[in-house]
Amino acid sequence: MNEEMRRIITLAKDLIPSLDAILATAWEKLNPNAKEVEAHFSQALESLDQKATEIFLNYEKRAMESLALEWIRTQARPIRKQMEQILAEDQLEKFIQKASKLFR
Repeated sequence: MNEEMRRIITLAKDLIPSLDAILATAWEKLNPNAKEVEAHFSQALESLDQKATEIFLNYEKRAMESLALEWIRTQARPIRKQMEQILAEDQLEKFIQKASKLFR
């Protein structure tokens, strides 16, 4: 993996808070009282897990979107240059072959 990809991945990963922060947010949103937790401990843990997972998945989605957009931004110039070279091909078969490789 090259340095640019490491940088992009680090940027995306930094958008996801720590597990402790996610659990704290989930607990805050659920806002259970001590009696509820004591009476229904297992259910409270399941609710906490579900809420934390929901929060994590939202952050993960944002991180993946950021990763994709940053990757596209960094690849735009090299892909454009390659596409210009491919468009200069005289033969349709060569064009299709080279364009297919580029998009893969």
